[in-house]
Amino acid sequence: MRKIETKEVIERRKTRTKILVGGLMIFLLVISTAGYAFFNNPSVERESIKYNDIRFERADNGLWVWEFEGQSFYNYYNPEEINSFELSFDFYPTLNDFYDKPLYYTSGNEEAISILLYDLGRYSSRSQEVCLEGREANCSEDLIVKDCSNSILVFVESEQPKAYKTNNCVFIEGSYDYQLKVSDKIVYQTLGVI
Repeated sequence: MRKIETKEVIERRKTRTKILVGGLMIFLLVISTAGYAFFNNPSVERESIKYNDIRFERADNGLWVWEFEGQSFYNYYNPEEINSFELSFDFYPTLNDFYDKPLYYTSGNEEAISILLYDLGRYSSRSQEVCLEGREANCSEDLIVKDCSNSILVFVESEQPKAYKTNNCVFIEGSYDYQLKVSDKIVYQTLGVI
């Protein structure tokens, strides 16, 4: 059986609980503010390079961020890293390849696709995932089928790394990492950075 308490005792207990909870909240606010002040040091220099008069800076998410003609771009590798890799292909992409045209792509390396869509998709009229004619067995039923008379970025997992162009299709074949490197190189070449 519970002990009968007076109204005064109940009010004191409620007041004490409110004071403890309020004090705890104030303590947490002070500690979190102090932690932010001491452990978030904005004076720490981020990794950065300068390449062809463009400053590339490593962002918190690990990507390289840079500005070109007043717009921000993101890439997994900076131009110096891209130049140190042996990435050769038989085509030289230009902005005219993407400007005001649909940017079609096949499913595959989501990170490489997202870089190309973010960096070059702003110049295209629209972007859309499609199925490459002859490879319908690998596609979902709701995708439209396009052939290489359209500009399509095709990503293929392969043991042999290579990038090439057949008609208007750009094939990027190789490991996941290789596809990221080629995608970054395509962005840099298209915008005239390298």
